[in-house]
Amino acid sequence: MTFERKRPMMPKRSINISGHATSVSLQDAFWKGFKEIAAIRKMKLSELASEIDALHDPGDADDAEGVGGLSSAIRVYVLLYFMERARDAEQRANDNAEKAAALKELIDARDRAAKVCGNLAPLSTVIAGGRTNV
Repeated sequence: MTFERKRPMMPKRSINISGHATSVSLQDAFWKGFKEIAAIRKMKLSELASEIDALHDPGDADDAEGVGGLSSAIRVYVLLYFMERARDAEQRANDNAEKAAALKELIDARDRAAKVCGNLAPLSTVIAGGRTNV
């Protein structure tokens, strides 16, 4: 008795590229990502597909993004797009953490100066709603 392993179904979806109907086979997650990118970029799916099609070279074995057909190119594009967004979000979080640390250092220095001078309200009190003259 032999068992055959069935491959998961990937629905084919029709897209117009430069006036020509073509179909792509994408898993639901990639299709949702593809649609989300088009919405974010305020493009029609066919416009985004045309852009991706123009960027990839199916015959260039040295170009990892180019190997395969349009379906593969769309998958790679979606993956790279969201990886870049994740990197950007991580960088913004790091930048904000650095800014927060610098601001805390500034507030601490101002508060130490307020103690020495005696005539300034600690900035931490000003920020918390105490005196408003900084």
